[in-house]
Amino acid sequence: PVAENKLAWVLLRKIGTKVANFIPSFDYEEYLRIVDEERLGFGHPEKGLIDADAMGIAMCVREEVKDESGKVVSHQDEWLHDKAEVLPLMEFAQHPNMQVLHYGSALFEGCTAEFDEAGNVCIFDLKGHYDRLNEGARSLDLPPLPSFEFFKDAVMRVVIANRRFIPPYGKGRLYIRPNLVDVGPRLKVKSSHLVALNITASPIGNAKSYFGSVRKEVVMAVPRTHVRSVVGGIGGIKAGANYARTILAIRLSESLGLPVVGYLDHVLKNGDTGATAEFRETNASNLFALEDLGEGRWKFITPPLDRRDILGGRTRALLLKVAEELGWEVEEGPLSLEDVRNKKYKYMGACGTAAYITP
Repeated sequence: PVAENKLAWVLLRKIGTKVANFIPSFDYEEYLRIVDEERLGFGHPEKGLIDADAMGIAMCVREEVKDESGKVVSHQDEWLHDKAEVLPLMEFAQHPNMQVLHYGSALFEGCTAEFDEAGNVCIFDLKGHYDRLNEGARSLDLPPLPSFEFFKDAVMRVVIANRRFIPPYGKGRLYIRPNLVDVGPRLKVKSSHLVALNITASPIGNAKSYFGSVRKEVVMAVPRTHVRSVVGGIGGIKAGANYARTILAIRLSESLGLPVVGYLDHVLKNGDTGATAEFRETNASNLFALEDLGEGRWKFITPPLDRRDILGGRTRALLLKVAEELGWEVEEGPLSLEDVRNKKYKYMGACGTAAYITP
C-alpha cells in the first residue's frame, strides 16, 4: 500500500543514498501451512526469518548551530517526514563507512501485535517502548523521535500493511522491530548527523518460540568469565552492542544443550565461589524469582534497575504490576547466586517480549 515514493527522492537529493532492491515477501501459502501445523517458531523452523510485506522508514538530519566564532553551541534535529513512509520491504545501499558499522550507534525495540478472541489487533505497551527508545537515543546522542503520536502512527501503519502475516488468535504474534540507526558516513567517533528509523515486521510463534518452552523448565548456563554489562555502561538501554556481547556465550551454551545464559554481576575469578554474586538478566530477557511464603502467600523478586546495567523490560513492569494486584509481596532487590543454590525460591523465570515467561 504505497502511494508516491517521496522517500526515494529525499534519499537521492538530501544524502546521496539510493534505494536498492525490493525484498519479496515470504511464500504466503507456506507461511499458512507452518502456522496450521503449529511449527511457527521465532520464524520458519528451517528457513529462519519470515519477511512480511512492508516496512516503515523516516530520516532525521541533525544540523549544528554555531556562534559567531564558528563554535558549535547546539544542534537542531529535522525529521524529513511528518509521518514515516510505509514502503515495500527493501534493501538499502549504504556507504561502507556509515557510523553504525564502525561504532555500533544503533538501538532497537521489540513489540508485538496479535489478535484477541474478538478479532481485534492488539499491541502491548507501545508507549513504554517509545519511552525506552527515546531514553536510549539520548544516551547514544541519537535524535529522539519527535512525538509518541509519530511513533504510534508509524508502528500501526506497518502493522496494517502486514496484517495478513499476523497469525490467528492463539497461534503467534507479529513481531515489530523499530530500529534507530546512525547511517551517515564518518570515520571520526561522533554523530554523523544522519539517522534512520526503520520499522520491520515478521511473524513469530507463540510464547515458547524463543527459549523453547513455557511449560517445561529450561536449564540456564551461568558464565564465570564474563558479564553482559556493567554499572555505568549501556546495559540499561536496548543498544545493539549489548546483544553482540552475548553471541559467543550463546553459542557455547547451546553447544552444551543449554538454551538460556544467565549473567551474574561480576566475573568469578579462581577460587571465587560466587558467595556475593547476583543474577542480573539473561542474554535476551529479564529475570525474576518466586518465593513461597506459605499459606498461599508469595513473594515476587526481580533485580533492580538502579544500577542502570539491565533493561527495564516491559514484561517485567507488567509482572510487577500483576504481582501487586494479586496481593503478593514485591521486591526489586538482589537475586543472589547463593539463594538460588540454596533453593530459597520455588520458581525462577525469564521474562520479555520475545521470551514471554520462560520457567
